[in-house]
Amino acid sequence: MNTKLTGIFTEGDTKALKDWAENMAEKSSAEKAEISDIKFEIISLRQSLERMEKKIDNIEKILEKVSE
Repeated sequence: MNTKLTGIFTEGDTKALKDWAENMAEKSSAEKAEISDIKFEIISLRQSLERMEKKIDNIEKILEKVSE
């Protein structure tokens, strides 16, 4: 953007600014979608971990009974 000292934008400048704003909006949307995907994966991992912990607890109980 070349405003020189007048502060007046040319038509090309406004198009460049519009293009820049659109690109930033697209990047922001993509990043939000990626963050949403990551959050979903974290939730899934936590649920899997909870299921594994329950299974391990059950195995420990069984082993305690067997050892008695």
